[in-house]
Amino acid sequence: MPLEMKMENPWRQLSSNAPFVLNDDLAVIKAYNQFHEKQDTWINLSHTPEPRLGPVSAPVIILQLNPSYLRADLAGSTDSDRVRRDMISIKDESHEHLGAALLDHWWKPRLSKLIGDVGTQQLSKRLCSIEFFPYRSLRFGHGQIRLPSQAYTFSLVRNGLARNALFIVARNLELWTSAVPELLSRVNDTVYCLNNRRSSYYTERNLPPGCYKKIVERLCGNLDCSP
Repeated sequence: MPLEMKMENPWRQLSSNAPFVLNDDLAVIKAYNQFHEKQDTWINLSHTPEPRLGPVSAPVIILQLNPSYLRADLAGSTDSDRVRRDMISIKDESHEHLGAALLDHWWKPRLSKLIGDVGTQQLSKRLCSIEFFPYRSLRFGHGQIRLPSQAYTFSLVRNGLARNALFIVARNLELWTSAVPELLSRVNDTVYCLNNRRSSYYTERNLPPGCYKKIVERLCGNLDCSP
């Protein structure tokens, strides 16, 4: 597979203050929100987006749909330190995976088995998660729209395929392959799906046979941390 040309990270242009949205994406989001104002799919720009977590060169990549937020935090985060860390992570393509590094309340239970087998530091440096849609809503419902910034997202996936990274599709393989058709030919080779896509826990039971061991091997690299 030929190497994908690397795209410039558009998220380096993101403002450090709300509304957190790229100028190129704003018109599409405004149009969408106009028709979804009182729905759980309404896009909340008071929270920092999350196009990805972790280094873009990671050997293991999780493909998800979009980040969420707590209903009680409609107005955005009051943790200025976390907002600052989020902004650094978004702009720095080599940044560690914040969900793993900080033992985030959402990520910690889902990665707990990998944390035990690989260790927090190793996991945060060698895991990347990519969101199909980068902005936050209570529920995903944005598969029918495309944002200019998603071209960068999909280029990260293609670059991962080109360097033979191991992909775990947490949800909606069909949607991901509609955007990056190259994924389909690698299913059950370097692209795997969770067994229960409503339960995004990364364990032997929730992955195809032998897949969890491959994930640990990729995450460990030269370290001896086989499960």
